Order: sequence, then structure tokens, then C-alpha cells
Amino acid sequence: METVEGGSEWGSQSAAIEHGSAQGSGWVSVERLLAGARRWEGAVWKSGALDRTMARVRRLEPRRAALVRGASGTGKSVIVRMLHEVSPGRAKPCVEVDCSALDRTGGDLLFDGSGGKDAPGAYFAIAAGGSLVLDHIAELPVDMQRRLARLLQRMEARETGATPRIIAVSNRDPGAMAGRGQFSSELYAILARNEIVVAPLSARREDIAPLAAHFVSQFGLRYGRAIRMLSERATDAMHDYEWPGNVRELANAIESAVLLAREDRIDLEDLDLELAETPASKTRRSGRGSNRPVFARVGCPVRM
Repeated sequence: METVEGGSEWGSQSAAIEHGSAQGSGWVSVERLLAGARRWEGAVWKSGALDRTMARVRRLEPRRAALVRGASGTGKSVIVRMLHEVSPGRAKPCVEVDCSALDRTGGDLLFDGSGGKDAPGAYFAIAAGGSLVLDHIAELPVDMQRRLARLLQRMEARETGATPRIIAVSNRDPGAMAGRGQFSSELYAILARNEIVVAPLSARREDIAPLAAHFVSQFGLRYGRAIRMLSERATDAMHDYEWPGNVRELANAIESAVLLAREDRIDLEDLDLELAETPASKTRRSGRGSNRPVFARVGCPVRM
């Protein structure tokens, strides 16, 4: 979701496209959908909800452990990258570990039990001075979560320049799980001080159109398709769709539409959406009127 490339390619025709849209042609340009959008590396947005999330990321104490949670596909990886970039160790490694793949034997890479007392294991050494991203933290066995909590408490008490920042990630709610005894309350108490919740795409619908336009540009460049316009029928349908797969589902839908599109435009039939209306989408329409991952890797995550 980088800054849109190829702007000069569109520039010569943008005036004509905008004129056609203004005349009620039923088409809107990619540039117009992107107008006014904010961007940060992998993110494109217009919503106040994401504005507040990004602002919170920058205000958090940069060395303390953090928790990023939200439904699958909401863009948690973007927040993780920003947390790493605003930390003192941004020039150091950003190492991701999939906790759902850590069994009790694999836990030896997280903890060093030599001497009868848990100490930072190999992953902490690899991420020294940078960030250690613990993805799917809620899938870590509860007893290992308690060990991790004790380890983090000791590390915070004697923080050094080699201590990595811990960024836990979950598509579940560890706080609610802790209340049911399914997540370590000690670990959640540490992570909750810097907790960031990424809202689903259905709760920030202002982001759908600019994201769609961004993906049109991104996949157009990838596949050599110069898509310049989307129909108003397509943008209305995308706005009203619930997007259970969030940003990832939107990206997949646009990628397919770019490949299916005729000439330089995407219409409703190019989108593979379940368009049965929900009560919520009917209310919004009437209100508007007619009109498993890698086990461990170095480098911040790139998934959405």
C-alpha cells in the first residue's frame, strides 16, 4: 500500500476523466478516489478511526511491550511496522515468530532454561536491540505465557540496549480470554498498557474507496493493466459490502477485477462479491438516497 506510482501516466487524461464523472457518466477516476487520502508505507486511509490508531502508535512508550489485536486481514502488520519504525531500535532487526507453531519443544527458542531459570532464548538474541514480533500470541500455551510474563518483567527491570521491543499480535481478544482463564492475566497486564485495536473494514467504510483505488494502481502496475476508472455501481457495492475478510479480502477482489476488467475500467460484474444485502447495508443505502505463516523470520511482517 505504498504511495501510488504512475501518477504522471494518468495525468494527461485526468481532466477528461474528472469532467466525465462530473457530468454524471457513472464513472469515477482512480485519482479522485485517492484524493485526500493519508498514506504511510503500507497504509492508505481517510477514516478518523485509523487516524486515531496511527496517532496512538506514535504516543506509546517506545520501549515497552505492545499488543496489536484485530480481526484477520484488518492491517495489523502495518501497525506492527509502524511500532518498529517509531522505536529506538528501528535500524535493528524486526523478527517475527509464529506462536501457533511453537510447541513445548520449540519454546526452547523463546526461553533459555539453562541454570534452572528462564532467560531470553535464541529469538531474543536474533532480535537484539530491535523488535520481536510474537504473532498469534493467544495460541501460545498458557503456562508458556506465564513464563513469558515473568521473563518480560525481569527484562524491563534491567533494560539494556540489547533488549528487543516485544510486539504481541492477535486476532483474538486476550483480555476477554484472560477473564475466562484462557490467557495469562500476568502477561495481559503487561501488554494491555500499550494495547492497539485495529478496527474492521466494515467499521471504517471511508477507507474502502481509497484502498480499492490503491489496489487498482498496485495490481495494474503488476499485471500491466492501466485501469483508470471504476463505475459508481462498483464503488457503491464495495461500500455496502460487509468485507468479512477485511482489507485482505478487498485486495483479493480488486486483484481479480483488474485481471477481468475490459479496457481501462472496472464495473460491478468484474467484482466477485456476495452482494446479498444485509439489514445494515440496506439502512446505509436508504440513508444515502438513490445515488499458517512462516515459523520465524527476520523482517517486519508484510501481511495485512
